[in-house]
Amino acid sequence: MGPNSSRPRTDLPYLRRRIKPGAAAAAPVVAAPAAAPVSAPASASLSLGRTATAAAPSGGGLSLSRPPSAPAASSAPSGSAGLSLSRPAPTATAQSSGSGSSSLVLGGRGGSQAAPAPSSHQATRTAPPSHAKPSPTRLLFAAPGIDDVRQLDEHTPMVRLNARQSAIGTLLVTGAGAIAWETMDKTTGGATVRGDAAGTPSRTAGNRPLVGFQEQDALVSLRHVRTLRRALFMGRGPAPLGVRIFDGATLTVPAPSNGQMFVLSLLQIGGLLELRAEPLPERMTDQEIWAEFGFTMTHHVAAQRERG
Repeated sequence: MGPNSSRPRTDLPYLRRRIKPGAAAAAPVVAAPAAAPVSAPASASLSLGRTATAAAPSGGGLSLSRPPSAPAASSAPSGSAGLSLSRPAPTATAQSSGSGSSSLVLGGRGGSQAAPAPSSHQATRTAPPSHAKPSPTRLLFAAPGIDDVRQLDEHTPMVRLNARQSAIGTLLVTGAGAIAWETMDKTTGGATVRGDAAGTPSRTAGNRPLVGFQEQDALVSLRHVRTLRRALFMGRGPAPLGVRIFDGATLTVPAPSNGQMFVLSLLQIGGLLELRAEPLPERMTDQEIWAEFGFTMTHHVAAQRERG
């Protein structure tokens, strides 16, 4: 059998060879079987994004051109559970979570998604407090200063010092015969100009009296004024009570007359000092005046040194 007498292969259309004219006429021509259409299987499949190409032409030649690509496959049915690595086309609305498709898409997101709403715990944590405790000084009503009043009496019973006057130096009270004090920790005590004492003494961090007598004058250390809650100054002599602060400002409280006396009351509110003249019967004793203002002397326990 000659080299060109073999029977041509019609089942391989991409093979071509040159055939002598005599042999080409003798060789029978067999039609190539029609290519079966490619259809996507209904079962679960793995798609890598490249679709099947169309069948080659039935002619018996070798073609080096790129075969035309088939149209894009339709979207998988809702009942499929295949793994798709292709990038899905963006949709106008997000697909509902209750659809039948359970495919795993590894491509980019099809569309923009709304940011999740903050949880109620985060909203509660970041929300500002609904009510804030106001400063004590914001609740104070307007009052005259020590530079506006020269004497406290029934017509002008009180003055209020500003923050600078309430915190610098020493407040000096002259003409007082007895004093009483109460600190912020509810420790109370009292003393007289004669040296008598009751209750618990008040000491500052420098071991000095917060309120006390120095010779004939009563002193209040304003450097530690925030540790003082209130104080009383009682004058029974013929001279009026006098008040003086570091900048030289002064005022007076009338002396007892016609069976009436004035007690100078000092209150500390938010670091500011208020001075009030309180009228009382002159016959009241010091203990009765303490009780009238709600003072109850606390018992003082002296510290004992450790025995070796």
